[in-house]
Amino acid sequence: MQTFWEDCKKELEKRIDRHNFISYIDPTLMVELKEGELSLLVPSVFHSDWIEKHYMNAIKEVIGSKIGAEPKVMFLIDQKRPAAAPHKTAAPAAKAKKRGLPPQFKPQYSFDTFVVGKSNEFAYASALSCANNPGEKYNPLYLYGGVGLGKTHLVQSIGRYMLEKKPDAKVLYISSEQLVNQLVSKIQKGQMDEFRATFRSLDALLVDDIQFIAGKERTEEEFFTPSTSCSTRENR
Repeated sequence: MQTFWEDCKKELEKRIDRHNFISYIDPTLMVELKEGELSLLVPSVFHSDWIEKHYMNAIKEVIGSKIGAEPKVMFLIDQKRPAAAPHKTAAPAAKAKKRGLPPQFKPQYSFDTFVVGKSNEFAYASALSCANNPGEKYNPLYLYGGVGLGKTHLVQSIGRYMLEKKPDAKVLYISSEQLVNQLVSKIQKGQMDEFRATFRSLDALLVDDIQFIAGKERTEEEFFTPSTSCSTRENR
């Protein structure tokens, strides 16, 4: 069953921009194909709405060419993944405490509470894809935008989601200033091997205000050396 949908996705990948394919089509899973009706499992309501609005014709054409009839497509929301629609509740704070999340992760910052709109829908989908497939897609992921547009919210959401999904995941959220200070300290102490071992063993390195390492050649060299999964942001 999944083989059928994987074959369909290969065809869709030829028709859809790669970034959009990775963000919206690739995360979908086939649940059932029965009597010309295809059921797809998607991460959120936002995904189903976006796919229906932009890619439904392409999906129907590809499936139709394989089954010889125009299909019906329905979406099922994966309740185990964060929903796009924001809601306010006192639960996040309690959940963070229960999960033992590091204090750097603020309870109000999660995919559940992120408000998705036309200006940030691609950033949201990319961050969610990164959280679901750390080190595989968007590596590194770089978020750029003005002040107050939700970059820190998304970056923290990635780490929060990964730790809630896998509590023993090695996730570090750090500011670029802290990163530079640690690097300088390790250089002065002759402990660069220890520095590299620490940062390159991470499942995800989340750096806030990444623009501040610009011009610091040693930091840039260490930061962009392959083998670390990174999610970054710039704030101007």
